[in-house]
Amino acid sequence: MGVSLRPAPGRRRRGPSVAPAGPPTRPGRARWLPAFACLLAMPSADAVASAAALAGAEPAAPAAPVARARGSQEGGSEEVLIRRAWLVMGTELQVAVAPRCRGAGVCADEIAAAVADVRAAYEAVVAVDRLASLYREDSGLARLNRAAGSGPVRVESELFDLLGQAQRFTRLSDGAFDVTVAPLVRLWGFDRLEELRVPSPAAVRAARERVGADRVRLLPDGRVELAAGSEIDLGAIAKGWAVDRALETLQARGVQAALVNLGGNVGVLGTPPGRAAWEVAVRHPRAGRAALGVLLLRGRAAAATSGDYERFFEAAGARYGHVIDPRTGWPVRGVVAATVVAPSATAADALSTATMVLGASAGLELIGRCTGAEGLTVTLQADGGRTGGTIGAAPGDQPTLRVRTTAGLRWRPAPQAGTSVEVAGRSAAGPGLQPCAVAAGPRR
Repeated sequence: MGVSLRPAPGRRRRGPSVAPAGPPTRPGRARWLPAFACLLAMPSADAVASAAALAGAEPAAPAAPVARARGSQEGGSEEVLIRRAWLVMGTELQVAVAPRCRGAGVCADEIAAAVADVRAAYEAVVAVDRLASLYREDSGLARLNRAAGSGPVRVESELFDLLGQAQRFTRLSDGAFDVTVAPLVRLWGFDRLEELRVPSPAAVRAARERVGADRVRLLPDGRVELAAGSEIDLGAIAKGWAVDRALETLQARGVQAALVNLGGNVGVLGTPPGRAAWEVAVRHPRAGRAALGVLLLRGRAAAATSGDYERFFEAAGARYGHVIDPRTGWPVRGVVAATVVAPSATAADALSTATMVLGASAGLELIGRCTGAEGLTVTLQADGGRTGGTIGAAPGDQPTLRVRTTAGLRWRPAPQAGTSVEVAGRSAAGPGLQPCAVAAGPRR
């Protein structure tokens, strides 16, 4: 029986109020919805009696469940998988670690060590939240934003490194990825979902004046200067960064097989017990929780999906998603979902957003220029036709989808009517391959 780890809806965030403009809106899903369901396929899920005691007490969090999985080890030995979940960074963090048990028995010492490993991964993510949250007044990012227009200020070394990686992906994407997009996010109301609105073109133009890579400068001495009126939102890269930090923590502790899922930003180590790969189901963007297909991840790998179904609203018959093109100030149109697999979760997170903004063709070309990166885009068919038989939907209820993938993507598309799948080759044009793995920066 498979064990499915599904992220819970994230907490609604509060932000400053902006007067509504434009026609009345009809909210869509006023919450964050999962891009992935991580399928840990295991023949059984028997609880180990000592799991709760090993995990220890944690307010508002379940005890660490321990699932038994009969693997393919020599002699048919059983292995276990420690799993636990917390709410952090506005979404659900799930960590699963396979203890290095061998032979018969409960292997209590190995299970206790794995429980500590899971906790250490959680603490690594919490540390990133304290650093990079837009909504925590005490975060390093919040302090930087409050200092906008005050000249260069010193920030934490890790925040400086994260901002450097964000600028790198801005350059790679020719501005399609831009962390200074916060004024536009607030204008449209996506920072507080109760106040979604279509702003006036004049308001969009005014907010655009406060957005752009030239609004933030990283100085050689570790200080950062943010222009007056600008604001940085690391929401399109910080979760990936946090997943990478969690994986680095697990690797440093000797963990060989693990999965970290932070609101659909997934990173893995090794393979799950008795399996050739971690199976990560990509959500269908127009059919509830049905799967579009399953990614196969192994070794040190990561995946992230951006989509217009996570946070959106409808106004005057048009659908507006939360991914905003920083170059125009308007929500992206065309691509309804983009998934990227990369050597690092930071790269996957940033590239999935950039692909949404660039569009299917240019987005896949960008992915193709990054060493080790693969991906897919989902668009609605140009004819706007509707079809029945889509997984998880009533007949005639879902639009026709077009899925395009890079040539090296390891995945199994789900068989369903109304979806065409094609492989797009890597582009020979443009600059040479760029490394997508994000190395830990020097700690000053």
